[in-house]
Amino acid sequence: MELLPFVDILKVFNNPINEEQAWAVCYQCAHFLQRNSSQEFYQDVYESGIHSIWLSRHGDVLLRKGPPDPNGSGKGPPHHSKSICCA
Repeated sequence: MELLPFVDILKVFNNPINEEQAWAVCYQCAHFLQRNSSQEFYQDVYESGIHSIWLSRHGDVLLRKGPPDPNGSGKGPPHHSKSICCA
């Protein structure tokens, strides 16, 4: 099964997905997580954020550990914030 990273698909189309597509991705992710439940796996996916979502040509979703999301997972404060200092 040939898989494509969801992030790359978004970059290629240079457009956000619509609501129907977003619900489809959410449904497929939930279905995958229902079949593959492990607390350690959830933590890995949480840290990888959107980089953990891979899609097949048929719309199946596979979640796997990816590199940590450089922008954070979207939860909590940013990992690297810039300080502004005035002299």
